[in-house]
Amino acid sequence: MFDQSLFTDLSLKKEEQTRDYKVKLPDLDNNEDLADFIADIIAFANVARRRDERCYLIYGVDDKKREICSLVGQHLRRVLRNLPSDPDGADFERATEVMEMFLAEKLRDFIIPRPECRLQRSRLEPDNKIVGYIEIFPSMANSFFCVKKELKDHDKYFLRLQETYYRFASRTEKVESDQTEWLIAANQAAFVPQEGWRMYFEDTFHRTDDPTRLVELMVKVTGEEQQLDDALLNFARGTDAPSVAQLLGYAGSGKTISLQRLVHKFADEALQTLSNSTGEIVADERLPDILIPIYVDISKSNSIANDHDLLEVLETNIKNMAKPKGDGGIL
Repeated sequence: MFDQSLFTDLSLKKEEQTRDYKVKLPDLDNNEDLADFIADIIAFANVARRRDERCYLIYGVDDKKREICSLVGQHLRRVLRNLPSDPDGADFERATEVMEMFLAEKLRDFIIPRPECRLQRSRLEPDNKIVGYIEIFPSMANSFFCVKKELKDHDKYFLRLQETYYRFASRTEKVESDQTEWLIAANQAAFVPQEGWRMYFEDTFHRTDDPTRLVELMVKVTGEEQQLDDALLNFARGTDAPSVAQLLGYAGSGKTISLQRLVHKFADEALQTLSNSTGEIVADERLPDILIPIYVDISKSNSIANDHDLLEVLETNIKNMAKPKGDGGIL
């Protein structure tokens, strides 16, 4: 069923990781158009798989003017081969079926594994304008989506074998080959390109008292969780330890749960140390020696992506932790 809600309240909507607006349908007989289209489908298929959400390429919308445009005369190919004689009129539904078969053929030829997509066209009242969209469904594929077959014209390459793409905010970008391992797992973790992390960490390190005191704490998680916990505890408690550490590991390897467990352990120890016999929290001379953990979820902090400022993010999170919640309790 055609989802008209994708075309309503356009002033309140914008392009994002799961949605992209296009004025025109691509001409899939043109190599440049075809390459851009395949890259978009691969990017959305990877997002849909990792986030378990449907994604949409929406056609017939001017995103800058936030208005509907008509797709009259636009049919995915320059020459109306195999299309009914009146594709925008009496043969509308049959033409849509033919276009969807042509689309499936292109996806089968150029993308592996094959993404599950559906083309929808309809007329919108009251102006009877023709619009459409391609819906990309989540996949249970064991690998990320990539280019199956090269596309080139003489010495000019439009697509290269095994290239893959991803959506960053409202942009489709190529994922470098040394970073594709992060697309293997199907999860909802935000994918950040290597350059983005480099900018963020460089900015953070320059704000430390001694930016040279940096270590990469590289622990391979092999199911022996106690070993990882010990490594983290030794780092956190070490008097000569560097002020910044980076825990590296594949998606789903246990980084987040290990850090959360470490935070809980230190918080519990701090509460026990500062509590008197009645359970009340009291301050004493031991306070400077007590580790007070602060856990920040980077994936939910927009300011990191925008400003690369860790100190401001920490300050904001601490303030939010102290805000009253519900009936006056502290979050």
